[in-house]
Amino acid sequence: MSLIIIFSGPSYVGKSVLINELVKKIPHSCKIISDTTRSKKPLEKSFNHNHISEQEFRNNNYLYIAKKNDFLYGYKKEDFKDNTKNVKFIQLSQDYSVIKKIKQDFKNVVSFFIYAKEDVLKQRALISETDQLKRKHLLNIGLKQTKELPNYKDLFDYSIDNSNTIEQGVNKIYNMILKHL
Repeated sequence: MSLIIIFSGPSYVGKSVLINELVKKIPHSCKIISDTTRSKKPLEKSFNHNHISEQEFRNNNYLYIAKKNDFLYGYKKEDFKDNTKNVKFIQLSQDYSVIKKIKQDFKNVVSFFIYAKEDVLKQRALISETDQLKRKHLLNIGLKQTKELPNYKDLFDYSIDNSNTIEQGVNKIYNMILKHL
């Protein structure tokens, strides 16, 4: 049976980078990519989402659907049934109900809340490709989410401070994942 690993947390904490590095490090692992009705952002590299129309979205059979800022994000059933991959990474932002549902539906799930210190989030936001107004909004949401983490402690198996280097974060999480393989 596959191990499903969920990464959640605010923007700018490094979820995508951590997952991409862990997929390289863990044999037979993959990242499950969501479909979304959100338009692709300028300069966005599409390694987190497949950008599709609402019509296309309605025509697919999703196991999990999340809604964020009036956009839909869906995870296809076949992605969870792929038995060629031993470890499957999922990146979710704020929809905690989807995390809860995945943990109910599958036995072998490990969830991580990834966060970073406020000064680190601000520094990362400044170098992002997102426009200034959106950056400020995402940063405020991220700081709020991190403060609300104690309300969701039971949902996450681990909470990881990713304020240091990516290598340190990857190694810390990799060692935790090994305990579940």
